[in-house]
Amino acid sequence: MRRFLFLIFIIFSTALFCQIEIEEVGVISETLDKAMDLFKNYKFEKCYQEINPIVESFKKSEDQGKLQSSDEPLYKKSLELRGVSSFLLGKETEAKEDFAKIIKLDPNHNLEITSSTKITRFYDTIRDSLCGVLNISVEPEEANLVIDSKVFNHKMPIYLLEGLHIIKVELLGYDSFSKEIRISSSETLQESVKLKPNSRKVYFFIKPKGTKLIIDDKFSQSADVNSSEKIDWANFVSSYNLDPKDYYVVESLYLEAGNHKIKVTLPCFEEKVFTLPISLDLENNKPGYIKPISLSKETALLKVESHPSNAKVEIDGSLYGMTPLELKDFCSGEHSVRIYKENQGEYRGKIEIRNVKEYLLKVKLRPTVLYVGITSDQETLNYATGAFGSSLKENLQNISSFNIKNSEEQNPLLPDLFFTKGVEESEQRKMVKSLCQKYNCEGLLVARTFVQGENKIASLRLFVPDFDGFDETNSLLIDNSDPSFLINNFDKVKEEKKFVISVVQSEERGVILLCFDPSNRDLQKGDKILKVNGVSVSNESEFIKQLRGEKEKVTLTVERGLSSKDVDLKKSKIIKLFLSRDEGLRKRFLLDRQSVLSSESSEEKIVSEINLGISLIYLGDYKQALSSFEKVNLDEGNLFLSNSVKYFKVLCFVKEGNFEEAKKLLLEIASDKSNPYLGNTNEVLISPLVSDLYSRINERR
Repeated sequence: MRRFLFLIFIIFSTALFCQIEIEEVGVISETLDKAMDLFKNYKFEKCYQEINPIVESFKKSEDQGKLQSSDEPLYKKSLELRGVSSFLLGKETEAKEDFAKIIKLDPNHNLEITSSTKITRFYDTIRDSLCGVLNISVEPEEANLVIDSKVFNHKMPIYLLEGLHIIKVELLGYDSFSKEIRISSSETLQESVKLKPNSRKVYFFIKPKGTKLIIDDKFSQSADVNSSEKIDWANFVSSYNLDPKDYYVVESLYLEAGNHKIKVTLPCFEEKVFTLPISLDLENNKPGYIKPISLSKETALLKVESHPSNAKVEIDGSLYGMTPLELKDFCSGEHSVRIYKENQGEYRGKIEIRNVKEYLLKVKLRPTVLYVGITSDQETLNYATGAFGSSLKENLQNISSFNIKNSEEQNPLLPDLFFTKGVEESEQRKMVKSLCQKYNCEGLLVARTFVQGENKIASLRLFVPDFDGFDETNSLLIDNSDPSFLINNFDKVKEEKKFVISVVQSEERGVILLCFDPSNRDLQKGDKILKVNGVSVSNESEFIKQLRGEKEKVTLTVERGLSSKDVDLKKSKIIKLFLSRDEGLRKRFLLDRQSVLSSESSEEKIVSEINLGISLIYLGDYKQALSSFEKVNLDEGNLFLSNSVKYFKVLCFVKEGNFEEAKKLLLEIASDKSNPYLGNTNEVLISPLVSDLYSRINERR
């Protein structure tokens, strides 16, 4: 209650004080007006008596250091009124004191209420005893003259109190001038200042209106002022036989001597980039006029394809249609693109269309991850709060693995929750789930900087609502403005593709096709492989040797019956059998789940479902993994994967304690000799894995 009453008192007192201040200003003005009327009616004694309390009040404020600059005009007027009245009443000593006070407040003040030559001469004598006169010439004339932090007109004599003073002369486009001067009373000092140019005013004349001018990679201005508005501009444009009404000016830019990169750009128009050499006019520093620039209309055919297709295409905030999409006469320039499909991911990015007739944007929809922010320990606090934190947030938008949404949470300590020791995983998972639901994201990303030994470290942690724990990416923190080393490590995804083909070695026939990419209709099981890229192969090892390398496509020469033919084979996405924890299990899970959602062909769907199941096994969710394997629907071209799917199911059954189902499937695999390999490559034999697992189940039981 006491606090409440005290607060009321403070508020009431403050309001009352403000009211008093306002009323005092009003009273002073009224008193001055009344005193002035008395002065005009030659009632100098009454004028003196009326104005005297006001002057003394101002003096008291001045002595206490409370006099404000806004009070000075009233103070000077009061002093002048009392000083002149004193002089006319024969009180020259008092008049001298008031006039001296005025001069100390403002040496360049001239008496305003009297035209008496005698009083003016008396006032000037006092000023001469206190001040000297500065006559200063300044070039260019439009330069600003500042003396002791006050602006002066350099075209008139300037009175300065005796002593030291700092003169500054400044003008945009010139080196500033500064000098300390000492002046004595009754002295007249002559100074001359000519500023030295350091840059040059430049005018650009551009068509059409609104074109952006970028100088040395920094936005300068837009061309918005019509060149017909000034005679000099209009005459310059007309000298090129052009209509001034068609061109717009970017005016009063100051450029230093040397070469400057100039870019003139506007959406839907060609972009012009050139180098502009600037030299200084040291004598007059006249502005430079750049030859008029005209941009031509520029469009292109924009093609947009997505995986999966039939996704919505949003460009610069407007919906254009569904993929695959073709947009004729689409504007050149930089555009923000969002391509999305409900519950199947999205793509966000920027494109720049320049100097091309056709532009193809081919994208893969990606999962979305929420970036919460960055935290740090005491030793690296400036990294988190400075350039590194800002640059990390900005550059995360450019990663290829995920779309990044930035959190709009107002709690600056939120990132600490995901690094502080003692915070339970259940609490972290609860927050991850809540934020991911709020922002419609599949995962959460948070950063940290800390000291480890003698090194500064930057870290990114990825959390997924479905699982406890996190993936962590660490890198040395070297440059606090460059997060690329950390982002590249996090964004690195090993998308393995191989030639999906299995062969068997026949003593009689040589290398025989066992399985292959089912999308290739030119191959058949049982075809004999004669050559790989024109190189003859006679056994399985020679065949595998020829397939290795970075090639995206190989040509097989196969024999079928009495004829042979060449068949092109492309790399296909492989089943990822053995995941590394360094690869990021949660990241792998999110990408595999997205791949399932984005799959359009049956073969792609099968491989994605199997890989998702494998990711879930590594993450310990065996029920979900089993569910993923159950969804694998093998057709005739993929039956060679049947044993692989059964083996992965066995792993889930064993982890869930269902040993009977596990043994049943192991026996089925052992009796099926159609494909001896695990997965869709011929790198891992399945038989030893089956035998080992069967033995361990029996030992456990």
